[in-house]
Amino acid sequence: MGKSETGEMKMFCINVALGSTSWRLLFRDEEKANETFSFINAPREDGITVCDDFGQRLSLLNHESVHGVMFEDLDQTKIAHIEM
Repeated sequence: MGKSETGEMKMFCINVALGSTSWRLLFRDEEKANETFSFINAPREDGITVCDDFGQRLSLLNHESVHGVMFEDLDQTKIAHIEM
């Protein structure tokens, strides 16, 4: 688990766009977040289930229902919002 420059725990999220809604998965570990991001984006015919660090589970029964996936370093996002 990483720490930010301020000593706070770093957080990462993956937002998955599913039709007209989205689902956010939260992670404390960047490597696990990156692995999950790659796993969701890998082309496949079967459904998958992924779990974040806070017990949320997302089952994608049909990979074609995923319209987009975004990986976000929440610490960097916070800095960007402050600097805007």
